[in-house]
Amino acid sequence: AAVALSETLDVAVYEPLRRRGLLVAVTASNAVGLLADSLVFLGLAFGSLAFLPGQLVGKAWMTLAAIAVIAA
Repeated sequence: AAVALSETLDVAVYEPLRRRGLLVAVTASNAVGLLADSLVFLGLAFGSLAFLPGQLVGKAWMTLAAIAVIAA
């Protein structure tokens, strides 16, 4: 459920923004997708959002790594 929702939101954000540039589209879509994925996953798996900060930091670092590769 978390992956399906986050991927759907990712595409919904990415598609309209891709004309503005790959970096803008990837950054915005990943931000929305990682938040949705973390909220749904933690809610379903643990019934708590206690681990949300760690999830967001870890996924944000991966987004930054991807952006660095794209920008290079």
